Amino acid sequence: MIRNGVNKSNMVPKAAGSWPIIGHMYLLTGSQVPHKVLGSMADKFGPIFTIKLGLQQVIVVIVVNNSEMAKECLITKGKVFASRPKAMVIELMGYNYAHVRVSEVNKSITDMHTTWKTNKGSPGMVKIDMKQWFKDLVMNIIARMLFGDQFSHSQQNGDEFKKVIIQFNELLGVLVPSDVIPGLRWLDLGGYEKMMKKTAKKMDAATDTTIVAITWALTLLVNNPIVLEKAQKELKNHVGADRIVDESILKNLVYLQAIIKETMRLYPHAPLSLLRESIEDCTVGGYTVPKGTRLLVNIWKIQHDPHRWTNPFEFQPEKFMISNKVNGQHLRLIPFSSRRRMCPGKHFAIEVLLLIFANIIHVFEFKNPSGDKIDMTESHGLANLKPTPLELLVAPRLLPNLSVYDSTTGTSDCHPLVYMQPMLDAHVDVCSYKSLNIELV
Repeated sequence: MIRNGVNKSNMVPKAAGSWPIIGHMYLLTGSQVPHKVLGSMADKFGPIFTIKLGLQQVIVVIVVNNSEMAKECLITKGKVFASRPKAMVIELMGYNYAHVRVSEVNKSITDMHTTWKTNKGSPGMVKIDMKQWFKDLVMNIIARMLFGDQFSHSQQNGDEFKKVIIQFNELLGVLVPSDVIPGLRWLDLGGYEKMMKKTAKKMDAATDTTIVAITWALTLLVNNPIVLEKAQKELKNHVGADRIVDESILKNLVYLQAIIKETMRLYPHAPLSLLRESIEDCTVGGYTVPKGTRLLVNIWKIQHDPHRWTNPFEFQPEKFMISNKVNGQHLRLIPFSSRRRMCPGKHFAIEVLLLIFANIIHVFEFKNPSGDKIDMTESHGLANLKPTPLELLVAPRLLPNLSVYDSTTGTSDCHPLVYMQPMLDAHVDVCSYKSLNIELV
């Protein structure tokens, strides 16, 4: 029962249903999203179990589904599970997230207002695909950080840049056959290796998760108008009806922060963690875990645990009006994972997210053209993107002349919204990036 110093009698329980050669791969490539499949398996097999992906024993994956087990793996045994297994996508496209201050939000708000003014229909509203709008805005931020210019200045170059980032997101979520059956890599089944190499050459920075969170947050608010009204009331009280939201105000927007936290709980941008790998034998939950075992944390399942959350499937920002941060210290809320190997895009995502989100719901009204609830179907892949467009009717809710507060001078200047220039341009400095110390962080 003991071989190579590992007690085989106390191994992590194995999930039933493994097929020859491919193991449980078929369960993760079906019509249902993988994090929900693994969540259902946790209800059957317990909070920790193993699945088999491919031929080799080292491809056995521990799937962790509750906060106690996650804490033991990510914090108590964090050093043991600090390693990443080799995967083609990480080898060819593995970059870190970059941290920047926002300089494009005001410009994008202006563009939306111009679109409304030019194309508004008889009801006084114009239909805009907000999912695409979020993509363009966040890609502009990345483009300015990398290249010092917006991708949209040249339509041809802009379209190419958008394609690269979108393809980067899609490839991150691909389960490559050769990752679990290494002997197949030379065949390049599906052409993934070729696509990854091509994408990596075009893009020298990582994709971001901001688009995911903003899209889901706005979708939730349109489906829950009472929550949207409360958020807009908070903005009016702290910002007024004649100003754009400035970074310095964000820390006071407690309810807005609660909305973002609840969105990240319900729809984490990465429902399943990136794989980790144990660098030595250890124990987890009293079970023996051999060196080389891979670890997969089901973030979605942990954040929907009925033992930890009241009404876990309901959108209720009030859950976060007292405590719970998203920085991985509270293991029931870990949208960016925790401690070692935490998502390096956390600060970028949170601060850009808050600034964009606060401004769009402060300045504009949004309605679903059909009047029905928006479909909340999730997508496959590493990034939990909304698979369908978010087309909403948009109209301004504030006066056309708004003040833009310059936090560096302490002054406010009044500009017509349709001609507003990005006031933060002069303050963009990647090297001197500083956290805003927002409570959400």
